[in-house]
Amino acid sequence: AAAADLAGVSLEVLVLDGWTGEVQARRAFSETMIKHVAWSADGATLYAAEQSPDANVYALDPATLVPRWTLRLADLVETSAAPSGEDVYGVYKLPAAYGLEVLPDDTLLIAALHSWPDDDGVRHNASQLLVVSTEGQVVSRWPEQPADATLKHPRVFGDRVAVVVGRSSDGPAPTDLPIGGVQLLTLPDLTPERAVITPALEPWFKQANVWEALDLDADHLLIGFGDGRLRVVDRAGADTLALSTGAPVMAGDVPILAGIGWGLLHEDTAVFNTSGTQIPYGALSENMRPPTAHPNENGLWVVHLNGEPAWSWTGPYNIVGLSVGGDDRHLVVGAGVRSADTRRDLYGALIFDMRGPDRGGEDRLETICATEGPVFFRQALSADGRL
Repeated sequence: AAAADLAGVSLEVLVLDGWTGEVQARRAFSETMIKHVAWSADGATLYAAEQSPDANVYALDPATLVPRWTLRLADLVETSAAPSGEDVYGVYKLPAAYGLEVLPDDTLLIAALHSWPDDDGVRHNASQLLVVSTEGQVVSRWPEQPADATLKHPRVFGDRVAVVVGRSSDGPAPTDLPIGGVQLLTLPDLTPERAVITPALEPWFKQANVWEALDLDADHLLIGFGDGRLRVVDRAGADTLALSTGAPVMAGDVPILAGIGWGLLHEDTAVFNTSGTQIPYGALSENMRPPTAHPNENGLWVVHLNGEPAWSWTGPYNIVGLSVGGDDRHLVVGAGVRSADTRRDLYGALIFDMRGPDRGGEDRLETICATEGPVFFRQALSADGRL
């Protein structure tokens, strides 16, 4: 959908048998891109959230995929016109849910986000974090009015939620939001608890940026940044762990880095990846390529919260997404598109055993589940062994 005019485009939601792959229900949604799906706790409702001029969130009957109710996020964060066919990334200028979580009481947590340029080229942001009832009614929101910022990738633990706060709009930034950081709130009322602000890594960046490297447990918050830094802070906001694993180093007169895209907390460790070598955006020119590899590029890193390394792994695979299996023992690592070469035998999922001391990453790699094409950055491993 991103590479075509949305008019006439339809994308599908499918319900599959988890063992056989048999299609049990399917439904096409026109002029939209489905961004998230999630099940209610009892499996009786399937939720789907889209990126489109309407930015609808649907509560679907899983047997028929007929909507029981629809919530239009564009009523909250505004709308914009569908992109033309020449605008490859135009779909991302439309409003969307940049987070969809089913809470323990079966209400929904939704991060509604819209980032778009107006007719004069001035860029705007409108975002709001919502708790929505099982009937599709907004029961709490933060902030009270949509923020001139981007709110993305909420993570929930117990009665707390952490959400990434960024900004891509023009003009002065709001002073009451932790731009480049993370806001912690309590559920279900979305009462602000603490803001964790992270300064930009100058001179290479004007703002700290988090992709999806965010996790939360009872005592800690993990934040990984595109500039190669990682922070774990405690409930008081003090750093428990601060690493610069992929941060910029100089290769001659060129800065190079390995950004952190995904990260999670597991027992007493921080687990995160580093990307392939990049040049900071502010230093990038059309003719520049990294002259050499960053020393910590393209790795999987496991570090105790006291700062002691636990184990690490590097390989030819391009890491896209991390998740811990339903047995709380196995780590799933996706392998996606590689920019360095065109090999097609390096796609799929890698399964690591997280338990036991005194083993390196190679000894922990239990299985490589190869796929014909590159995988997306969201995977899951169930307790009964389905990947």
